Amino acid sequence: MAFTENVTILVLDLKGSTSAASALSPEVADDQRMAHVPSLRTLIQSFGGVEVRNSGDELMVVFTTASAAFSCAVSMEQLVALVNSQAGHRLHLRVGLSRGEITREGDDFFGEPVVEAAGLCDRAQAGQILAAELPGDGAGRRNPYRLRPLGPVQLMGLLHPTAAVEIVWEPLPENQTVWSASVKLDGDEFHVTPSGGLVFGRANTPDVIGLDDNDMGISAVAGSIEWQWGVWWVVNHSRKRALLLDLGNGDAAHRLDCGQRFAITTPRITVLVVGAIFTHRIDIGVPEVDLARMEQGRSSSGTLPVDDLRLTERDKGVLAALFSGYLEAFPRRSGRPLTYRQAAELLGPPWSPLTVRKQVERVKERARRGGLYFEGPHANQDLADHLVTNSLLVPSDLGRLSRTPTPTPAQ
Repeated sequence: MAFTENVTILVLDLKGSTSAASALSPEVADDQRMAHVPSLRTLIQSFGGVEVRNSGDELMVVFTTASAAFSCAVSMEQLVALVNSQAGHRLHLRVGLSRGEITREGDDFFGEPVVEAAGLCDRAQAGQILAAELPGDGAGRRNPYRLRPLGPVQLMGLLHPTAAVEIVWEPLPENQTVWSASVKLDGDEFHVTPSGGLVFGRANTPDVIGLDDNDMGISAVAGSIEWQWGVWWVVNHSRKRALLLDLGNGDAAHRLDCGQRFAITTPRITVLVVGAIFTHRIDIGVPEVDLARMEQGRSSSGTLPVDDLRLTERDKGVLAALFSGYLEAFPRRSGRPLTYRQAAELLGPPWSPLTVRKQVERVKERARRGGLYFEGPHANQDLADHLVTNSLLVPSDLGRLSRTPTPTPAQ
């Protein structure tokens, strides 16, 4: 059965440079390229993208929001450039983007945006991101990136030229690090690489470092230590339990709630996993970073997630209902907010359309006090873009709902 959806398509192509190909054997060159793929896929997943096609050097990814696709494209270019400069690789990443209505049949996607994104990727030069120009720049009114108009571009497979823009991006600071972090977990020592990461929890499986499989006070997958955007992060993967972070500054432990992430910006940090039987201690050591330059990169590029809008548990429940389509996996995913009535039905009694609207307005008012404005006819869509792109609302928040969302019908 075919469905019509409005999505953003991202096509990327990762290849070695001509000079690198001539200097290295095909096997070594391919190994270098494939070493980047896990980190690129991690970035895609962290921005809510879904990989739908993999053909040789090219990947095709679908996003429900254009802003997430833009940020993901920039972050991937920054990652490849950073590893090239620090590991001596000579790889080139080209990206093409387009947004519009596509037809989905099974796990594949068809339509003009797919052809546009692939054609723009082919036209892009090494390190370049090309996008089909859309009204309002296609990424919301708070798009942090500078767009350089390129004019009409004739792409193969399309009858009419495409108005294209280049997304201008800046490299991460040169002193960002990509080598391994040292982790001590209950006395056992690990060296965690950027492409691997470390997942911890109650479960003891090949993918999870088991803390205590008899302690039901610990989630099966409690959290992870990951490298993204040139920075190491602690991520809480639990749907029920918080993690505690000892930052070593003498202050009380920082509470990391479900679905949240925390950037490690000091050489050492301790994660406390509090179980019903025992509290497990995870000591993390990372190479030092230049905090001033990291903050400068954060404000100028917009690619580092910023928890600039504090959400209460009540906020998250209401927003998870209103924006449930953004959090669902394909094929249930939809890039449209629900109505207040539909959100109230998902939340169940005592919620009503009026109380849902009032709670959302409270969130928007707090955002205004912090310099974020979600106003006008697309206010809720802009709010959803911001929350999902910055990981302030994550798929695990769907567990707050009393009912399962119904898939949005095809338009």
